[in-house]
Amino acid sequence: MLQITFKEIEDEKELKLLENFIKQNPEFYHKSFYFPWIKEKCIPRIETQEYKTIVSFSEGIVIGNIIYRYLNNSTLEIKNLRVKKPNRGRDIGHFMLIQMERDNPKYSIKTDVTENNYAMLNFLTKNGFQIKSKENLYLPNQTELILEKHPKIIHQ
Repeated sequence: MLQITFKEIEDEKELKLLENFIKQNPEFYHKSFYFPWIKEKCIPRIETQEYKTIVSFSEGIVIGNIIYRYLNNSTLEIKNLRVKKPNRGRDIGHFMLIQMERDNPKYSIKTDVTENNYAMLNFLTKNGFQIKSKENLYLPNQTELILEKHPKIIHQ
């Protein structure tokens, strides 16, 4: 049985493990902007806590992550969400997303997905996200879908 720990990055060693994981799993990102983003923005912003993390570890190995930031006092933006291929379909991504939502119950969530990333698009729509628009965010010939999920309003 797979033993998984979900936690925020706590030290330099865990940050290096996360950095290596996201470098090794670029998915649909183009390397011309993905690797500079990791080095120049992502890792430094995790260090300063501008970006928040929930990371899935199994036996000391990173198998999934969600990296997000606060856009304002009512909206979060997911910057990076992935689960290593052999571990997909085990609700790891779903659990990280739910944990982020529970930690931020009044926040809407925004993210973007490359239009042809059908697995991630399917995952997000199954988890309550709706497509709001299409834009060319990173490359002129590549379209990203902008998705949003509003918080659940619980009336007492």
